[in-house]
Amino acid sequence: MTNYMKWGLCLSVTVSLAGCLGGGSGGGGSDGGGSGPRTFAQQITLADQLADEIEVLNEVDPMSFQTMGSTTYNGNLGMSLAPGTPDAIVLYGDLRMTLEFGTDTISGAVSNVVDSDDAQYGGQFQLENGDIDRMASTDALTADLTGDITAPDSTILTADATLAGDVFGDNESHVAGAVSGNIIVDGSAVGISSGAFAGRR
Repeated sequence: MTNYMKWGLCLSVTVSLAGCLGGGSGGGGSDGGGSGPRTFAQQITLADQLADEIEVLNEVDPMSFQTMGSTTYNGNLGMSLAPGTPDAIVLYGDLRMTLEFGTDTISGAVSNVVDSDDAQYGGQFQLENGDIDRMASTDALTADLTGDITAPDSTILTADATLAGDVFGDNESHVAGAVSGNIIVDGSAVGISSGAFAGRR
């Protein structure tokens, strides 16, 4: 089982226990959000679809990555904060991740963030200091998650977290991994109890 599957399972359990979504199925029944941002239920549906796709794929040896060009992956990123407390929250957002194979760097962003009440957050998180480690036995992809998003009540959430994962599938078709670290809320660090990201070409 990949790190992504382990973290994704923990996140799904957290969502279920919070009563945010039953049965792992989302409203709309598709991985898209139509003409606007995805709802929370649609984000869960997309996460489930990506998990199903990645579960049957082999992890790609980073030594075999292409050495030129770039590939952009689109999917989502989810995280659970402070479960079991009054400040508990589950967030999902659209992930865009670009692997630059010529320079072994990673860039991207997480946008259209939504919580389990379908509240939309302004702004986006950024992927910075991204690195492709061709010698790594696991977590060949790492990047810092930085930047701010704004809740509907104007609360600022600042990311101080890390993404770590791998590439999967023929033709390097998917990426996936775990999210760890903290989200700074009103100056206080709130730990990410579980987090996962995934994307496809």
